[in-house]
Amino acid sequence: MVESGCISVQRLQEIAVAAQQKIKIQPVIAQLNEEGRKIIICDALRTTETPGGVLQALSERLQCSMAEAKEMAVAYVKEHYSNPKSLVSALRQFGVTDAEIIPVLQSRFGLQGDNVEQSIAEYLQDKVLQKRGG
Repeated sequence: MVESGCISVQRLQEIAVAAQQKIKIQPVIAQLNEEGRKIIICDALRTTETPGGVLQALSERLQCSMAEAKEMAVAYVKEHYSNPKSLVSALRQFGVTDAEIIPVLQSRFGLQGDNVEQSIAEYLQDKVLQKRGG
């Protein structure tokens, strides 16, 4: 019998379960070093064909939301790609739209106006040539 002012073991277990459900566990990404993130991102890019699929794979591997996966992927790509056309290509693989790519090109390479459009156009031209087999 439980004395007045004491909590039963069952009630303590119920409280513990409720507390665990309310605590947001940090995603695995927070525990990975830069090299670990790089490996996971590169693997997702290499093994997945569709933009949504890449983000989904990244989200699952890092145990985070699609939005968090996309944000992390954009940050990685922005930092590690050294030419505008490659950066556009990588961002497109993550399902990033042209409207989202433009500020990345502007901040990463200082591109403005026609230069931004040219980088995107070069990427699109390469995609068309690849589809034609040239």
